[in-house]
Amino acid sequence: MPHKSWTADKAWWIVFFAPSAAEFVTPILRQHFSLPENGSAKSSTCIAAIGPTTSIFLKETLKLRVDVLSPKPSAEALTEAIKAFDQPES
Repeated sequence: MPHKSWTADKAWWIVFFAPSAAEFVTPILRQHFSLPENGSAKSSTCIAAIGPTTSIFLKETLKLRVDVLSPKPSAEALTEAIKAFDQPES
Protein backbone atom coordinates (compact mmCIF):
# COMPACT_ATOMS: atom_id res chain seq x y z
CA MET A 1 0.00 0.00 0.00
CA PRO A 2 1.35 3.47 -0.88
CA HIS A 3 2.54 5.77 1.86
CA LYS A 4 -0.40 7.44 3.64
CA SER A 5 0.59 10.93 2.43
CA TRP A 6 0.27 9.87 -1.22
CA THR A 7 -3.04 10.60 -2.86
CA ALA A 8 -4.92 8.67 -5.50
CA ASP A 9 -5.57 11.80 -7.59
CA LYS A 10 -1.90 12.03 -8.62
CA ALA A 11 -0.14 9.62 -10.92
CA TRP A 12 2.97 8.07 -9.46
CA TRP A 13 5.52 7.12 -12.08
CA ILE A 14 7.84 4.17 -11.78
CA VAL A 15 10.57 4.22 -14.42
CA PHE A 16 12.46 1.07 -15.35
CA PHE A 17 15.75 1.36 -17.23
CA ALA A 18 16.93 -2.25 -17.44
CA PRO A 19 15.38 -5.71 -17.25
CA SER A 20 17.78 -6.80 -14.51
CA ALA A 21 16.83 -3.84 -12.32
CA ALA A 22 13.13 -4.45 -12.99
CA GLU A 23 13.43 -8.09 -12.00
CA PHE A 24 15.19 -7.17 -8.76
CA VAL A 25 13.00 -4.27 -7.63
CA THR A 26 9.50 -5.31 -8.79
CA PRO A 27 8.83 -7.71 -5.88
CA ILE A 28 9.69 -4.89 -3.47
CA LEU A 29 7.53 -2.38 -5.36
CA ARG A 30 4.59 -4.81 -5.32
CA GLN A 31 4.67 -4.61 -1.51
CA HIS A 32 4.08 -0.83 -1.64
CA PHE A 33 2.18 -0.16 -4.87
CA SER A 34 -0.64 -1.68 -6.81
CA LEU A 35 1.29 -2.17 -10.04
CA PRO A 36 -0.81 -2.11 -13.21
CA GLU A 37 -1.00 -5.41 -15.05
CA ASN A 38 -1.26 -5.94 -18.80
CA GLY A 39 -4.70 -4.98 -20.03
CA SER A 40 -5.67 -3.00 -16.94
CA ALA A 41 -7.13 0.49 -17.10
CA LYS A 42 -5.12 3.63 -16.37
CA SER A 43 -4.44 3.87 -12.66
CA SER A 44 -2.65 6.08 -10.13
CA THR A 45 0.56 4.12 -10.63
CA CYS A 46 2.04 4.46 -14.09
CA ILE A 47 5.02 2.68 -15.57
CA ALA A 48 7.58 4.00 -18.01
CA ALA A 49 10.33 2.03 -19.71
CA ILE A 50 13.56 3.29 -21.20
CA GLY A 51 14.23 1.13 -24.21
CA PRO A 52 12.26 -1.50 -26.08
CA THR A 53 14.08 -4.42 -24.43
CA THR A 54 13.01 -3.22 -21.00
CA SER A 55 9.46 -2.60 -22.19
CA ILE A 56 9.17 -6.12 -23.63
CA PHE A 57 10.57 -7.62 -20.41
CA LEU A 58 8.07 -5.70 -18.29
CA LYS A 59 5.14 -6.77 -20.47
CA GLU A 60 6.06 -10.38 -21.20
CA THR A 61 7.97 -11.51 -18.13
CA LEU A 62 6.59 -9.36 -15.31
CA LYS A 63 3.13 -8.96 -16.89
CA LEU A 64 3.10 -5.22 -16.22
CA ARG A 65 1.30 -2.57 -18.25
CA VAL A 66 3.80 -0.11 -19.75
CA ASP A 67 2.22 3.31 -20.10
CA VAL A 68 5.17 5.09 -21.71
CA LEU A 69 8.17 3.93 -23.71
CA SER A 70 10.75 6.69 -23.91
CA PRO A 71 11.70 7.22 -27.56
CA LYS A 72 15.31 7.95 -26.58
CA PRO A 73 17.42 7.06 -23.52
CA SER A 74 17.50 10.62 -22.17
CA ALA A 75 15.82 12.48 -19.34
CA GLU A 76 14.39 15.00 -21.78
CA ALA A 77 12.78 12.35 -24.01
CA LEU A 78 11.37 10.51 -20.98
CA THR A 79 9.95 13.73 -19.52
CA GLU A 80 8.30 14.70 -22.80
CA ALA A 81 6.77 11.22 -23.22
CA ILE A 82 5.35 11.30 -19.68
CA LYS A 83 4.01 14.84 -20.15
CA ALA A 84 2.29 13.76 -23.38
CA PHE A 85 0.72 10.77 -21.61
CA ASP A 86 -0.47 12.90 -18.70
CA GLN A 87 -2.18 15.48 -20.93
CA PRO A 88 -5.93 15.37 -20.53
CA GLU A 89 -7.74 13.96 -23.54
CA SER A 90 -9.70 16.59 -25.44
